[in-house]
Amino acid sequence: MNDWKDYIEQKFVPQEEYEFNYEERKYKEFIISSIKITHRKTKTWFYFQNAYGTWNILDRAKFGNPKTKGCYKQFENPVDFDKMGIKYLDEHLRPAFDGWSSKDYYILNFYYKSVNYPNKDFKGRGFPSFNRDFIGCLAFILFPIFFIINKLIRFKIIGEIKEKVIEPIKSS
Repeated sequence: MNDWKDYIEQKFVPQEEYEFNYEERKYKEFIISSIKITHRKTKTWFYFQNAYGTWNILDRAKFGNPKTKGCYKQFENPVDFDKMGIKYLDEHLRPAFDGWSSKDYYILNFYYKSVNYPNKDFKGRGFPSFNRDFIGCLAFILFPIFFIINKLIRFKIIGEIKEKVIEPIKSS
């Protein structure tokens, strides 16, 4: 393994269980390379991106599933291809391999946000994923209002929560 691209391709085996899509595009002076991988059985998708012209740095990794509206937490900082980076990526992807869960919040039938959990029983710390069309940067400005909205949704006064369990992608 020489770089993230090699590591990612070797991580998702047997490759017959996955669909691999590669893309390169130019943005200003950068060449942005990406790999989108979809597990054929569960439809869980993975997105890996590099904007540095080499796969020695990974600056985006996220995954999701069509059963839920939100995507699982993505990297906050670029990650170098080294032992620590590999450990970080493996831990980040672990819920997809083991199974995870998501709560989708709706206000009057409009998608508001998702809270994703690293297990199939909705336990532990959840990671929010907001609908950018609905909220955008207003979440920071209107935090007290969103706190009240979350409580009203939990009590089913102005919306509902749909719980989804996403099956693991591990081979049987």
